[in-house]
Amino acid sequence: MRPGTGDGRLPAGYAVGVMDPIRHIEQLQRYRGRRSREAPIADSIRQLQQAARRREKQTRGAIDAWEATVPAELAGQSRLTAVRGGVWHVTVASASVRFELDRMLRGGLLHDLQTAYKGPLQRVRLTVGVVDPPPNDRP
Repeated sequence: MRPGTGDGRLPAGYAVGVMDPIRHIEQLQRYRGRRSREAPIADSIRQLQQAARRREKQTRGAIDAWEATVPAELAGQSRLTAVRGGVWHVTVASASVRFELDRMLRGGLLHDLQTAYKGPLQRVRLTVGVVDPPPNDRP
């Protein structure tokens, strides 16, 4: 006996093992078709702004910790150029400044920086290069 009514007839629109081909194609298009990727641009802008604020806050905290912890004569000849994944990239004016900072970092300055900075800090990478003067628009 077939499913459906008790007299062996199937309800309207019901067939055993066979679906209406048009309905089947529409269902496939619904489930396998491309999803609409229309996202309001406001959401993208908001996410970008949040990421920029987070990065600025992280960098500002690192700069403040660097200026508060490193001696003024060495801080004046160095600039924190990037903060990435717990590694601070610092550009120094000369090899002698690099040597001094390296000795200080190994002698406990790294620990002091880790204490002063709230984010992750595993290493300070020193590179000799051109050190631009600090900007005057600091709040």
